Amino acid sequence: MQRRAMIALAMTTILWTATGHAQTLTGTLKKVADSGTLTIGFRENALPFSYTGSDGKPAGYSIDLCQEIAVAVQQELKLPNMAVRWVPVTPENRVDAVANGTVDIECGSTTASLSRQEKVDFTLMTFVDGASLLIAEGSG
Repeated sequence: MQRRAMIALAMTTILWTATGHAQTLTGTLKKVADSGTLTIGFRENALPFSYTGSDGKPAGYSIDLCQEIAVAVQQELKLPNMAVRWVPVTPENRVDAVANGTVDIECGSTTASLSRQEKVDFTLMTFVDGASLLIAEGSG
């Protein structure tokens, strides 16, 4: 239930942003509607979020979420034959790939930083992590 609510909220955010709050399609959704293809960037070895599975297909938690988004986009645009194209991206090129339109969305474990938010939009957080350091007491 919570996962469906998160997907619905992410999809609403994407649709709201992509349509510019208007009735007619613009931006990424217009591109997908015109081409009939949703192009999704994914990292090939960012386990457990995004990776290439033993069958050679994208797999992982983020991939599952993006497959749900693809279904929602297909339904929203009424494109029964919409193709989903998976494109490998790297940590170095993933943000630019979204910004320049090489991919429509990226599915992975990309941290939403201020510098990245200047280039692309992010959906809601799907995973929260923190870093800690342990040292022996008295080690200086």
